[in-house]
Amino acid sequence: MSTLTVTNIKATGETASRSATGIAAAWINFNGTGTIATRDSFNVSGLIDLTLGQYDVEFTSDMGNDDYNVSGYGNTYSDTTNFSDGMNLALANSYGSMNGQLEGSCSLGSYTHTGSGFTDSAIAFLSTHGDLA
Repeated sequence: MSTLTVTNIKATGETASRSATGIAAAWINFNGTGTIATRDSFNVSGLIDLTLGQYDVEFTSDMGNDDYNVSGYGNTYSDTTNFSDGMNLALANSYGSMNGQLEGSCSLGSYTHTGSGFTDSAIAFLSTHGDLA
């Protein structure tokens, strides 16, 4: 396998270039209800259903340290047109059975802000930005 080393990158048809370090190191879009299933992902080797509304995302290639950025979204509805469920996410949190933010994995928990606790997310996204090991 060859390695191409660059500082900036620009896709065909784009007018602006961007720093190669600004590209997501890993991301996943998954269904977290019933038998969980990955819809699409990059640099993700596994998805673990820990318990109701709590998941661990395992990376194919580890992050360089545990200080990377994590962002995400969750919805109890199976499409992105209904946002009225009041869902919050605990990203990279080591709460309950979640392992937190580690070099090789990151946790995502979905819960309602109404106080009813963790709930499965029908549509969930998680992305990480940072240096790979």
